[in-house]
Amino acid sequence: MYVDTIDLKDLLLKQTTVDTSSLTITEDLELESDLELDFLDIVEICIVIDEKHNILIPNEEIEKFKTVKDMVDSIKSKYMKKNPNIDEIWFGF
Repeated sequence: MYVDTIDLKDLLLKQTTVDTSSLTITEDLELESDLELDFLDIVEICIVIDEKHNILIPNEEIEKFKTVKDMVDSIKSKYMKKNPNIDEIWFGF
């Protein structure tokens, strides 16, 4: 089994302005209301992921992200298509 890592958790924690001392990142968190991320914050996270992993997520798709799970599903789908030998991706949570 081949596993790769995209540390989305760290990227989300670095970008959010909420107190992260008691925050647990889970897929059901709302990007805007729970993490207080706006569109540009999310774009910045996606740019870092693209630079590190060559996964381009179009702005039209980013606009549809409401939860962490939406991001995970999009990244995972694109990454698995480019890397068919990878069985799983660890996102840090």
